[in-house]
Amino acid sequence: MNDIMKEEQEEMIENDNQIARKIDEEAQNLVSLVSLEKKSREETEEALLEMLKSMINAMKTQLDNERQERINTQQHLITLLEDMCNKLEKANDQI
Repeated sequence: MNDIMKEEQEEMIENDNQIARKIDEEAQNLVSLVSLEKKSREETEEALLEMLKSMINAMKTQLDNERQERINTQQHLITLLEDMCNKLEKANDQI
């Protein structure tokens, strides 16, 4: 009778050990999955930030180029107006 109880107790201990090992394995798997997910999220965030920085820099460059074009056009128009005024003055002086 003692042998049977001892055998059953050993089986229960072995079952408990198997359950504990399985729980440890599953816990490690969950930790690994969470770690991979975190790494993936961080990489995605970094990629998005880099893309946004690139877009902002491209927009700034485009705005700077358009501003310079506008300044050049304004300067050209002012020069044309000054030339026209000078020609009108000369024409007026000749009259």
